[in-house]
Amino acid sequence: MRRRRIARAGVWILASWTVVCVLLVLSARLPKMHWHAASVVSYCVTWIASQAGERWVRMIVGAAFFVINATWLASMAGQWRRARRLLNSLSLTSPPADLVQLAHECDLDQRIGYSTDGRILSFTHGFWRPQIVITAGLWQRLDEEERRAVLLHERAHAAGRHPLRLTWARAMARALWFLPIVRDLAERYRVELELTADGFAMERAGRESLAKALLVIIEAQVPEIGHEAAAVTGFDACMRARVAQLRAPESGAGLPPWSVRSMGWSSAVIAAYVVALALSCT
Repeated sequence: MRRRRIARAGVWILASWTVVCVLLVLSARLPKMHWHAASVVSYCVTWIASQAGERWVRMIVGAAFFVINATWLASMAGQWRRARRLLNSLSLTSPPADLVQLAHECDLDQRIGYSTDGRILSFTHGFWRPQIVITAGLWQRLDEEERRAVLLHERAHAAGRHPLRLTWARAMARALWFLPIVRDLAERYRVELELTADGFAMERAGRESLAKALLVIIEAQVPEIGHEAAAVTGFDACMRARVAQLRAPESGAGLPPWSVRSMGWSSAVIAAYVVALALSCT
């Protein structure tokens, strides 16, 4: 069930980007741009068309298409750079023997990075072959079963290439900033990925072990670090959803609510553009 929800959220994000691109391409290919002043947007395009002709309108539409895709690429690159800065700040070193042994038992050989940093952090990073990083601040606070639960949680992120998927979704939300529903979809996507990883850990390490590990994070009140692949973060909306799942698995409780304002604004933007596009053909 959860896999279907994750796939559905990803499809909706991709569909939003596709609809915007199709509308922009369609606008550029219209034979004549006889826009009517039915809205502020159409009025502006009418004025531009009357001043510069159809060629300039196509150039503006092409520029919009370019900006959207350039913003997406820039966001992808920016998230990657922030991840690298975080890794550099942690100064990774060789993991202790007990971490190596437990990683082997969790099928995570050669995929563990360890930092002597005192912060309470554990996350997965990397696009094609994700790696797991855990700090001494977290490792030393956990018992063996809690450690196993954390590693299994991260293993689910690595196996599903969640860092790549989440980075893509956030970049899409940044590129389509004028459609706030995409931002909400990206946030729900993030929460669903976390709940999927928690479910994997609960099946193999037990609910109690995972709950104790999360309690350590909550009590430490680790702030949100802003890393796109962070699998253990502060007590934000994502953490509340994880706690809700521990209390009632498969209930779907704790997911961020849909914003009526975001849905309404996004629908209005697309509808206004489609209406203006239709009027241009009359």
